[in-house]
Amino acid sequence: MSKTCDHFNSQKLLKAKAYECEECIKTGDRWVHLRTCQECGVTLCCDNSPNKHATKHFHKLVLVKTGIRLSFGNICGAGGNLGMVLC
Repeated sequence: MSKTCDHFNSQKLLKAKAYECEECIKTGDRWVHLRTCQECGVTLCCDNSPNKHATKHFHKLVLVKTGIRLSFGNICGAGGNLGMVLC
């Protein structure tokens, strides 16, 4: 099992408001898995989904802000979808 980072406090995790990709719902598309942004709380589809909305959202955040909390599920690190957590 992976060790979580000391700064990672699961009590402060933003939770999904609904278990659906907010962008896929608008276009009638399907998703595989969901990720919830830990900056704004939006829930979007993962990279295994055709539209990859979570990654697109993250790239928009990087343009606007730096120092985004690094998290992928309960595992922190530069290799994951930064700032997004599993639903």
